[in-house]
Amino acid sequence: MDAVYSSLDLSGSKVRLVKLRSEFHNDDVISCDLFIADLGAGAAFVALSYAWGDAEITEEIYVNGVSFQATVNLVAYLKRRRELHDSGLEMHTLPIWIDAICINQSDKQEKNSQVPLMRDIYRKAAKVIAWIG
Repeated sequence: MDAVYSSLDLSGSKVRLVKLRSEFHNDDVISCDLFIADLGAGAAFVALSYAWGDAEITEEIYVNGVSFQATVNLVAYLKRRRELHDSGLEMHTLPIWIDAICINQSDKQEKNSQVPLMRDIYRKAAKVIAWIG
């Protein structure tokens, strides 16, 4: 199993969500943790829809303490969200569903089970954010 990802029950409506780590707020590096949530249990989260950009141009972030390469556009969103976190608006403190991070992209079986859930993910999100950079 990939060091970033814990096992995900593929038989139901479980998804991973991202929580930005606040203790690194003033650091230039993005650090976050993944946790598992059940869409059927009414988890409050934000779903991100964004343009990946060039998948070959990435920046390092840390997911569960492990180095992770994210596209430049995604890192730009995460940095902006971290800036807005202090505004106190709930939308900026809720966990986030981000396909590139929440789905183990190197696990074909997981991708095949998670992609059909995307309709429910966007439908059940407290907010959907579209980020074009």
